[in-house]
Amino acid sequence: MKILHSGLPIFMRDTDGTLSFEDGLICDGSSSKTVGQMEGLIRNPDSINREERMYEAYRNIRFPEHESLFHRYDFRYDITVIQPGTVNGEFKKTSGHYHGYIADGLHPYPEVYEVIHGEILFILQKSHNFDRDEEPVIEELKAVHVKEGESIIIPPYCGHGSINPTDGISMFSNLAVISCPLHYGPVQKKHGLAACAIKDKDSFRVIPNENYHNLPPVKLCRPVEEPSLGIAFGVPCYNTFLSHPERYDFLLHPDSYMDTINQMTEEVS
Repeated sequence: MKILHSGLPIFMRDTDGTLSFEDGLICDGSSSKTVGQMEGLIRNPDSINREERMYEAYRNIRFPEHESLFHRYDFRYDITVIQPGTVNGEFKKTSGHYHGYIADGLHPYPEVYEVIHGEILFILQKSHNFDRDEEPVIEELKAVHVKEGESIIIPPYCGHGSINPTDGISMFSNLAVISCPLHYGPVQKKHGLAACAIKDKDSFRVIPNENYHNLPPVKLCRPVEEPSLGIAFGVPCYNTFLSHPERYDFLLHPDSYMDTINQMTEEVS
């Protein structure tokens, strides 16, 4: 199956979600996480199948003729494939992390995520003290439901992770700054992000992580387009970056874009 919403010659093996790349498209390599490797982040790790696949990540995908452009901006394009199903009722997910601060900047790095197959539920937990050795103060907690062909910007200060809330394979791409520091420790200490999704009949329900204290209510949200920042639904981010790289200036200099970035989700009832 061709992954049409990537805009690239990427094909998925239907049986297990393995990706292949054609027409000279390069991928530097892949890594995977099993349920056992995620044991400390799972809501109920009792009697798990430790060898069961959770997700795979494919790093630094590009055509050779575009390498100089990606290098100039210090950007990388990756794809993550989350396997279908649940672990003791909890939908499969990625580990979750925070982004570190930009050198000589006021804020941490943002990032672009684009759902290219299936659906993804992104957990965003805003905390200004995520990098301190103290109880995290979660100021806002969102679960953003992003569908195939849609994109989202991860705002600075937001710990984030990705959940596949479906019974099929789901995947997303990211456009990120290579030199961005990643902080996994604050999430690992709390045995996961501040919320997860469990199966609820034919849908999902988002519930809080009881290892956190004084959490705000979870807001279920949908993403909002902003073409001036390269977020136009149905238009592949890879192609937009090639034609309008200046639209992603916010990834390197978020200071001037904070108000816009923070308004790019809307709560749903």
